[in-house]
Amino acid sequence: VVKGLFEGDIKKTLISVGAFVAILFIAYAMSSGTDLDLTPFNNKGMDVTEATSKYVGAGLYAFYFLAAIAILSMVYANVKKLIN
Repeated sequence: VVKGLFEGDIKKTLISVGAFVAILFIAYAMSSGTDLDLTPFNNKGMDVTEATSKYVGAGLYAFYFLAAIAILSMVYANVKKLIN
């Protein structure tokens, strides 16, 4: 897979990787990590910190963004196909 990434157009590959990293940074910046009461988790012996909560929130936001992008690209492709 890595070999296939670099065999094609390197500029498009770098733009795609950069866009993915940008989405991850935006998702991390949007998640607060303080929107959940951590006391019940810590009382049960789970080592959940604000950093852990922030990472989970960032992962969820990134998933939502990427899912929305995938759905919108499928809708765009189908609408474009219908117009042509």
